[in-house]
Amino acid sequence: LINGAGAVQYGAVFDRANGTLQDVSADIARYLQPGSRLLFPAQGDPAVSVTGLMVIGNKTYLMAASPIYSSDPSLPSRGTLLMGKLVDQNMVAWLSGITQQDIIIVNYGGGQMPADFQEAASALDPATHETVLTLNESWLGAYARLDDINGNPALMVSVPLWRRDFITARLMQLEFVAILFGTGLVISVVIQLLLDRTLLRRLQDMGARLVKIGESGSLSARVAATGDDEIRDLGVSINRMLSSVEQSQHQLDESRRKYQSLFDNMISGCAYIQVLHNEKGEDVDFAFLDMNEAGTHIIQSIMDEVQNRSSNKLMDINALTLKDMLAIDFPRLVNEGWVKGDIFVEPLGRWFSVTVFTIDPDHCIAIFDDITDKKQAEESIKESERRLRDLTEDMGYVMWHIDSSGKILSVSPAIGPCLGYGANELAGRSLLELASKDDRYSLMSAIDT
Repeated sequence: LINGAGAVQYGAVFDRANGTLQDVSADIARYLQPGSRLLFPAQGDPAVSVTGLMVIGNKTYLMAASPIYSSDPSLPSRGTLLMGKLVDQNMVAWLSGITQQDIIIVNYGGGQMPADFQEAASALDPATHETVLTLNESWLGAYARLDDINGNPALMVSVPLWRRDFITARLMQLEFVAILFGTGLVISVVIQLLLDRTLLRRLQDMGARLVKIGESGSLSARVAATGDDEIRDLGVSINRMLSSVEQSQHQLDESRRKYQSLFDNMISGCAYIQVLHNEKGEDVDFAFLDMNEAGTHIIQSIMDEVQNRSSNKLMDINALTLKDMLAIDFPRLVNEGWVKGDIFVEPLGRWFSVTVFTIDPDHCIAIFDDITDKKQAEESIKESERRLRDLTEDMGYVMWHIDSSGKILSVSPAIGPCLGYGANELAGRSLLELASKDDRYSLMSAIDT
């Protein structure tokens, strides 16, 4: 109780724990200075009272002040009645109970406030002294500063708020993701089944069919080309390709048959040859890979003759290579791609007509004939001609050698005294030029017969 002059007439504090009365702290005096709102609430209005906070020591009280009037309210107040309640954990629990919120109250200032309260104190709105902080993904913290009766900071109050909207949104997000994942999984399974039925299985069957065709070598076989999509188009393209390959194979087989027939029935020997190289890469000999019947007969006759001569110790079979037998000019063959000529193999005493052309650096084709009899016949003819020429020269007869057109190929020297021309002058001229016009027709008829 405080009188009208502001002096404390009576004061006591009830200790509920001990059930005793205690003197009022001397710290209350700073709130009872002249002009304090606690001492002189609005004069003349008995319904007006003052409430607020008071910090006494390290404790905070919830205070209420009301003026004291006599029975005549028109008279000035006779004093002020102050009553207060300690803001302790019991009051905090009571407030939490009636508000259904977990209220936390701490004294303002000093280094005793928790870290989140200190952060909130520095972020308070200057006008409302309130702020909201994010504590974690699930909770927010609403903070407010409460001032005392004199306007000085007294308490910091915090109410944790469950982020219902955030949690709900997060749950909805997770639910959406789960639904999306489930839907995607179902769609993937359905697509996989559809692909397997409409695409993959058909491609697998087509691939298996192609493998069987390749293993069997049957170009007349075809793959299934059903449906009305790109797989059908692929099957049609594959079948068209197989038809082209089959046709090309038939043409190749026909060409091979014709060339094989030509190869087998050639009068001359024909051989498919592999070129042999030494360690330096030089062409030194060759080996027959394939040969027709005529070539086999010629080579066999050569080998028989080599064997006979070897057995008679006239020559060593190991000293005679296939290169020696056909005497191929390998440097020229490599440079020009072909070699042609008549070759005399001295160890055998035989003549060969040889034509060789390359297919690639390691293979070539050789066409050859044993022309020993031909060469001997030519030599015999030349020898007969020489003897005949000697005979005509000695006898003094004129001997003409002309072709079917009347061209003079040669004439005996006895022509000189008869016509006044040398034999060399007449060679290459027409015999008709030497005859008179009247005799040319009969001479030409004689030549034709």
